This record gives sequence, C-alpha cells and structure tokens, in this order.
Amino acid sequence: MSRTLINFGDVSEESEGDAVYNDYLLSQAAELAVEAIEEDLQGKSGSEAADIIDLLSPNSGDEPAAKRWQAHLCHAAQTRKIEIKDAPWFLSDRGWVALSEASLLPLPMDPQVLTAEILRQHAVFPVYAANLAGRSSSIESLSDAHGIDWLPLPEDQAATVESAAACLHSSDSVDWKGFWEDVQDIFADDLSPLQKRRLLLCTDGQLHAGGISGSAIYFKPRQTGPDEDDGPGDLDIDQIPNSLRQMIAILDPAVPVSELRQGRLHNTKLHSELSKADLVGSFRRESVLNQVLIPNLPSLPVRSAGSDADLCRDALFYGIRWCNRCRSGARGKT
Repeated sequence: MSRTLINFGDVSEESEGDAVYNDYLLSQAAELAVEAIEEDLQGKSGSEAADIIDLLSPNSGDEPAAKRWQAHLCHAAQTRKIEIKDAPWFLSDRGWVALSEASLLPLPMDPQVLTAEILRQHAVFPVYAANLAGRSSSIESLSDAHGIDWLPLPEDQAATVESAAACLHSSDSVDWKGFWEDVQDIFADDLSPLQKRRLLLCTDGQLHAGGISGSAIYFKPRQTGPDEDDGPGDLDIDQIPNSLRQMIAILDPAVPVSELRQGRLHNTKLHSELSKADLVGSFRRESVLNQVLIPNLPSLPVRSAGSDADLCRDALFYGIRWCNRCRSGARGKT
C-alpha cells in the first residue's frame, strides 16, 4: 500500500496553503493529546501509561515528522505551563514520575544471569513499568528529543549490579562466567564505574570491592601460560591472616579471567578489563608492599599487644611467607 504524502511545507521554502492548514491540524492534534494526558490518562493504570507513550512518541521512522510532532507537543504543553520532561506522566516501578527521572533497564544483549527480572528487582532508580517494555524504542526516541539519557547513570547501574551480585552470592550456586559476560555487556567493556563495589568473588568466599586505596584484589598467581605473574604460584598464597583480610584478597577461580587454549592458559578479555579499571591487579612483591602493607602499617613503635601489634605481626608473617616461596621457586629453576 502506498503512502499518501501530506504537505507540511518541508520541501518548499514558501509555505503553501495546504501546508499551513495541515500544520494547523497537527497543532490541534497535539493540543488534544496534551489535554488527554493531563486530564484523563496520567496517574491511572498501566494501560493509560502505554497510551501516553503512544501519544507522545508515535513509532515513526520519519525523522522530520517526529521532530515536527515533538515541536507541536512542546508548544501545546507550554501553553499549559507544562514542561514535558518534568511532568509526572510516566509510570515506573515507583509510581508516576517525570521523564527526567525514569530510566530503561540496562539490559545485556543476551542476558545469561542479569535478566530483566533480576535487574528490575534490584534497581536503585525508577524503572519504567514492566508493561512498557515493548515501547522501549519509543521511550528512547522521546528521551532523545528532550535531551535526556534513557539509561540510568553509570553509578546507579553499578549500584544495581552490586545489589544483584549480593543476592546471587547468597544463593546456592552462581554462574559467575555468565554474570561477568552480562556485566561487560552492560558497561560496554568499561568497568571503572564498578570501583568500590562489592562484586568480585575472592578465595575467602566473600565478595570484595576493587579500586580502594590501601587495599587490593589480586589475580591468583600461576606459573603456566604466556602471562605469568611475578608471584609464588603456590596454593596457600590466598591464606590471608585475619588482620589483613580487609586489605588483601585473591580473586576466586570461578571468575573467568583465564582460559585453556591449545594446552596453555591465556588471559581472557575480562582479565584485561578488570586490570584496566584498577579493580584487580597482578600479585607482585612491589605492589603488595608499597600499595597495601606499608601504607597500612601503624607508626612505630607499637605496644606488644593490641590490634596494631596484630597487624604488624600478620603483615610480617605474610610477607616473609610468600618471599620464602618466591626464593624456593627461584632455586627450583636454577
């Protein structure tokens, strides 16, 4: 079926009679739409919420037509002293809010663990109501027209993922590989917003936060593969003394930072992204000493009993233990 071309004066610089009349009719339609939203639709049910989206952002692939409709809507709203982006016309999980307050879920392209249901459950921001999910493209277009990001702020996305991780961690089993695939997709391979968020499963069985000054999470040292860490590679390096456990943690093997290819271990893309975001570092002597142990030591001398003494003793014991392991490994290679 062919489309009928309606003249709105887009082609000719001079507005013809039919273009003026058509534009007038469109302005009247916009006024009726705003009136219907303001007086009959807002604050009602999910069905009316969907009608509001349909009125404000018809699914049109014609960019000039969409801009023309938005201009008429804004004018009609302003005659009522209303700013569309600030009007509570949009239904969210937290009730009716403004366009500038609601956000779409930051869904991965192919969710493995962080599904819409889980993200919605843990969202720290107002999420558009679930029945509006099929109108995401219209919401995106409407948000773009008003200069509003339709996704939540990166820090809100990070807080949402952190909350989801805590809930998943409390369950019997977690697909951490799928979880981190989803996280990489959500944050477009820039994991820096995840600093100071408890997301990283470590060998003590707890979730830790990376990117905190005076503490560090390290990749578990290994001695195989092309990307060897400058560490002892022994199995008990993650036995952290009690007083150091808030400062030092070793990433659990369940977090997929290495993979076997052609008989050798290679670092994954996640390994690179965690390193680049300063969330996890390589276990190196200088790093442990200069970034964690030395900055956290109390001013000397200290009393022979108490928390400061415990910290000094544990730091000395831990440092000597892995230094001895390093020397043993070096002798074994000669």
